Amino acid sequence: MKTVFVVTQGDYSDYHITGIYTKRELAQAAVEHVEKEGGYYSPSIEEWIVDNGPTIPHSYKLYTVGMQRDGSVFHSEEDTFGGGLPDDEERFSYSWFPLDGWSFKVVAKTMQHAIKIVNEKRIQLVANNDWPTRKQYPS
Repeated sequence: MKTVFVVTQGDYSDYHITGIYTKRELAQAAVEHVEKEGGYYSPSIEEWIVDNGPTIPHSYKLYTVGMQRDGSVFHSEEDTFGGGLPDDEERFSYSWFPLDGWSFKVVAKTMQHAIKIVNEKRIQLVANNDWPTRKQYPS
């Protein structure tokens, strides 16, 4: 298995990749360069295994979060991979739950991070008028 070194910065919706390197030394040099420029978030190096099938990066876990239209969380737990990983590029999937809410699977660093990601998706669904009603999905 091949490992790459991913330099990241930010938190929650501001989390982003600054660079991907095949050698730790190159990633460390990038971190030092970014630190000299300053900024709100300090960069960090994450090790990712490539060409290994669907996996979750080292510092992340899979969570299931149930959220209602108003943003209330009715269920949250760390997923034990029983339902599999979300397969889209956002590492995010969701399905209807009969309490006027959605059950979301999301890859995140913490439960708080997962709830933040789900809430951002909820805002998009509501803004685009894509949040279903009970009439569309009767119990």
